[in-house]
Amino acid sequence: MRKAKTNPSPVTRKLKLQTLGNGVTALLKEYEACLGSAAGVCLEDQGHTPTVKMQVTGCRKDVFALDWRPIPDEAKRTWENEQQTTEFGACGVALLLARSIAQIKAFRVSRKPSGFDFWMTSRDSVYPFQQCARLEVSGIRCGSEMKKSRLQEKIDRLHRYPNPVPAFIIIIEFGEPGALVEQQQ
Repeated sequence: MRKAKTNPSPVTRKLKLQTLGNGVTALLKEYEACLGSAAGVCLEDQGHTPTVKMQVTGCRKDVFALDWRPIPDEAKRTWENEQQTTEFGACGVALLLARSIAQIKAFRVSRKPSGFDFWMTSRDSVYPFQQCARLEVSGIRCGSEMKKSRLQEKIDRLHRYPNPVPAFIIIIEFGEPGALVEQQQ
């Protein structure tokens, strides 16, 4: 009798927050680094240590390990505003996630009011509006049950500002941690 094959555990890919600041996007490297720093503060504030697993749900299903360097005291003092830190940290994780799952990168921060946060491109060049998508990000410090209601808010916001360019919505929750990813056409 042959032994039944078992499925190996899912391969976990890494999202390295410390790569933010190395030109992951076409934005200012210092801006990227701030986003990564804020994400690390949010994760540590929730009691997580580097390589914590983040479950991705929605139109994409995956598991990622979030990796970062220990957060220095200067960063903790800089990121005392919890709302701002959560927003910036979520943007950092979302930009890495979008790059990994959709092979797109940010090339411009969106102007307000547009209903989204970043213009994204899938090309190495950053000529405006070539092969681009929109990215709307939301961050939740703790409260996984809030992701679905936050998603509906973001969908409604995108509909208030019609645009023919496809959009990704990524909700990052630092408590679990988890990410909810949806795509709108």
